[in-house]
Amino acid sequence: MFRSPFIKISKSAINQNIEFIRSILKEGVKLSCVIKSNAYGHGVDEYVPLAESAGVDHFSVFSADEAFEVKRVCKPETDIMIMGFTDDQALP
Repeated sequence: MFRSPFIKISKSAINQNIEFIRSILKEGVKLSCVIKSNAYGHGVDEYVPLAESAGVDHFSVFSADEAFEVKRVCKPETDIMIMGFTDDQALP
């Protein structure tokens, strides 16, 4: 029988990693988490709320479509930056 691979996200590991990164940043610096390709396969719906609860306040994505997916599950005050080309039709 074949098994499908799966990814297990550790909330404690995310918290620990974000806490470490925050400890070396100056106060007031925004921490941006790059979320592309469905959070690198981890799932935007699952990863974004965990990252926000750990202290991430900004997400960077490749496209407007990816920004829309993040915006759908993030806090209203969370910023999102699109790093790739955005066609005029995608702006709305």
